[in-house]
Amino acid sequence: MKMKKRLLALFVALTMLTGCAANEGGGTGGESQGSAGAQELRLAFAVEPATIDPQKCTLMGEATVMLHMFEGLYRLDGTKVVPAGAKSYEVSKDGLTYTFHLRDGAKWSDGKEVTADDFKFGFERLVDPATASPGAYLAGMIKNATKINKGEMDVSKLGVEAVDDKTIKFNLEYPAPYFPGMLSTAAFLPARRDLVKKYGKEYGTSPEKLAYNGPFKATKWTHGEEMVLERNENHWDAANVKLNKVSIQIIPDPSTQLGMYENGELDYVEVPTELAANYPDAKKYSTGGVDYLQVSFVNGKYYSNKNFRKAISAALDREEYVKMAFGGVSESAKRYVLPDVLGVKGTYGEEYPLEAFPANAEPEKAKEYLAAAMKELGVSSPGTIEITLSTADTEDSRKGAEVIQEQLTKNLGIKVKVNQMASKQYWANWAKSDFEFMVGGWTPDYSDPRTYLDLYISGSGSNRGVYKNPAYDELLEKSNTNDLKTRFDALFEAEKIVCDDLPIIPLDVRKKQYLINEKLKNFQPSFVQLNYNWLHAEFTE
Repeated sequence: MKMKKRLLALFVALTMLTGCAANEGGGTGGESQGSAGAQELRLAFAVEPATIDPQKCTLMGEATVMLHMFEGLYRLDGTKVVPAGAKSYEVSKDGLTYTFHLRDGAKWSDGKEVTADDFKFGFERLVDPATASPGAYLAGMIKNATKINKGEMDVSKLGVEAVDDKTIKFNLEYPAPYFPGMLSTAAFLPARRDLVKKYGKEYGTSPEKLAYNGPFKATKWTHGEEMVLERNENHWDAANVKLNKVSIQIIPDPSTQLGMYENGELDYVEVPTELAANYPDAKKYSTGGVDYLQVSFVNGKYYSNKNFRKAISAALDREEYVKMAFGGVSESAKRYVLPDVLGVKGTYGEEYPLEAFPANAEPEKAKEYLAAAMKELGVSSPGTIEITLSTADTEDSRKGAEVIQEQLTKNLGIKVKVNQMASKQYWANWAKSDFEFMVGGWTPDYSDPRTYLDLYISGSGSNRGVYKNPAYDELLEKSNTNDLKTRFDALFEAEKIVCDDLPIIPLDVRKKQYLINEKLKNFQPSFVQLNYNWLHAEFTE
């Protein structure tokens, strides 16, 4: 849920967000769709945002909305990180101090000037344990952020300084060349001290209990039905924002969404995987999400054995899994880290190629690994091994779990019980590390291998399988350097450990198919946070 959610998000096949498309288009929909005159974008979310408070952001849909209502220091434009609330920055030679210069003339929707203190307060609020922000972990490279979030240090000690109204300085714990990119995430948006003080716990619960410094502002929120955003005329770049209005309907059923698109009531829509074959012209886009099997090193007596984990991986036919569970829309995983993230100069996958997992099962190799595991575990027969696979209560999750169950039973001869549970319970169990074997996944918070690899550092809040590997931890520590070649070499070695040691067993790279109004142009998708950019979108005749 890729943030922590939320954006820490185990994927669990939950459709948090419905909509991510580009200007190529995949169909026109109904005749009434899109108007160049009205410039109103109509879309649907399957899950309603729980909040519009950036520091409370959890779901992907929330992040997309907030990244348009608020503006961080930098933003993601396609695959590039570009200036937004800041116009420029400098970094010290040791990589530990970043100084950002804010734009002149930037205002909040209520007319007040945007200041460095607004950003400083946003960061303080993010890491303050009283906020209980699910995205607090993202600020871990800022000096003292982790200690503050654990309640070990006062928030006033955070390494963020408002030098003056237009200058903000960050002191980091270690060099983080990806820091400007991280600033484009929803967690790092500004907040107004006066409004938080005024509204208290009500801050961010309704459109009128906020001010907005982004290109849009919320004007209506009817819970369970609709959210409406309108162009923020006080935004510094308002003249280049073409859309006047964005209407978001809450429609849980994907088939209903599809019908509304075909009737001209929505401007783009995700095609359900079971119907993908009916829409050959739909466009396919990567979500950045990697689905995998999460194993527990403390629950269940088999998973701490490396040969057992390797047996499971070799027994999986990933190509068949993608075909049966997702209608062939996704792609089988060849590695853990998404190759599309940024590398030293180009993309990580181009600079560090890796094919750790074959598309098809290797039954004989799987049986060899299992035999070695059984000897080490003192197990006499595969039929005596019984494992429980936990998954969420979505249709994709059910189908995927059943495919895995069948493959492991067929290729290993072990017993696999599928435990499908309500999503709320699933998340609760994950948070408590109360599972032995779980279908999960990750969507990147920023375009860098670390967003995937940080999860398995010993003691990480995301390391719910309680994996520990000192060599892995050392490589992540080694990557904290300004020397990009050294950094990425270390990250690549860490990824290879994940693919060999298998604290998780990658299954597929999640992709989705969309239909989009052909009149809608300059609409940019991004695999980071499964976000999409409306900033320069417009309808043309």
